[in-house]
Amino acid sequence: MTAVPSGTRRSALPTLLLLALIGIAITCYGLIQSPISIDGGHPYDAASYHAMAEQVAAGEPISAVPPFTWRIALPFLAGSLFPDDLDRGFKLLNLLFATATLAVLYLYLRSFRLGVNTSLLLVLLFVCAPQSPFRFTHYVVSYADPPALFFIVTLLWLTQSVQRLDLLRATLITAFAVIGVLFREIALCGVLVFVFGQCLRVGRRAPFLRVTSWRKAGLCLMPLIAAAMTLVIVHSQIETSIDHSYVAQMQGVAATMLAQPDIFALAWMLSFGVIPLVLALGAFRGPIPAFLGNNPPVAAFLFGCTLLALFAGFHTGRIVFWSFPAILLLFGVFLEQHKISNAPLRWKLGFYLSLGIAQALAWRLWLPIPDTSHAELLDTEAPPLLALAAYGDVTLGHMYASTLPRASRLALLGQYIALAAYLGIVLYLANKRGTRS
Repeated sequence: MTAVPSGTRRSALPTLLLLALIGIAITCYGLIQSPISIDGGHPYDAASYHAMAEQVAAGEPISAVPPFTWRIALPFLAGSLFPDDLDRGFKLLNLLFATATLAVLYLYLRSFRLGVNTSLLLVLLFVCAPQSPFRFTHYVVSYADPPALFFIVTLLWLTQSVQRLDLLRATLITAFAVIGVLFREIALCGVLVFVFGQCLRVGRRAPFLRVTSWRKAGLCLMPLIAAAMTLVIVHSQIETSIDHSYVAQMQGVAATMLAQPDIFALAWMLSFGVIPLVLALGAFRGPIPAFLGNNPPVAAFLFGCTLLALFAGFHTGRIVFWSFPAILLLFGVFLEQHKISNAPLRWKLGFYLSLGIAQALAWRLWLPIPDTSHAELLDTEAPPLLALAAYGDVTLGHMYASTLPRASRLALLGQYIALAAYLGIVLYLANKRGTRS
């Protein structure tokens, strides 16, 4: 038997350690997190999904509050496959989609030639994020985000990996897109990015006016047309208990963001911790702008998610988190390409050690999502302690920028600004000293 060189064993150790940490994190969050106590664990939009699954299990037509009633796929699966234990069905299905998302997210990150360990570290960050399905599913089992996130990440990966679109691939991806929007309409974001990316490839090939190019453009548009038609059919066929206007909702959200822009700013920090600050610093004489310029689909997806966070709903933090494929990818680019990675050890420690501690605080890494009541969520008081997140006797309302008292939001933003200043100084000095040496 040929012995494995010691250098190979050492190089495999970080990979094995990261894989172990991913498994430990998934297991621990499942053990420490208790379900929310509101409405038997089915608060707000989760109540509609659970009611829809009950209707499926009873063989009744689906009817619920819009827009939730149009997201029929997950309640249908839960009601059909687990009619006697809907909560177990929702949890298993959501965790199954979350696990599949891990695999596709890794492939997506690797498609940009990020290193194995960098990609696994980013996957670990996805698992540990407060809005991650591996944390939130144990808190509210009947919610529809995990399948939608899977379809979005998969479509982004296909955008990057499908170089030539023929009829067979277009048909398969169209079917995938149609299924995705049946789970939740935000899957359309991934469809739009895929179409945008494929049309870019077609448009860059001369001669631009040949019939074959128009045929390829038609193939590119197939998933979008089919997904849009599916949404129209579902909206027309599913009975709703009340009227719903997307325009009125968007106007209300936009008015809130305009009156209190600190909600939008802090939502990024509470969803991603210190990472948005690092990306902002990396945009200044760093690798981020060049990467976005060379990868327009990533920039388009990030821009679209930003617009959704501004207009789509009042749960700004959850909506912001939908941009995680782009945010984590850009953070990986920073980790591998920024000059701090080649700086002397003391500067790297000063930067990355501070970054790690701050990230753990911002994400309340070792704590479960706190329970809450209707009254506490609607009238959240100032938390006892602020340290990049709320600590002490806190509730779910303290976890979201939209429900935190404004004085607490501004105080947290001040802490993040101070941290950004410190990290910026470390990067500047590391670059300056490194250049001299």
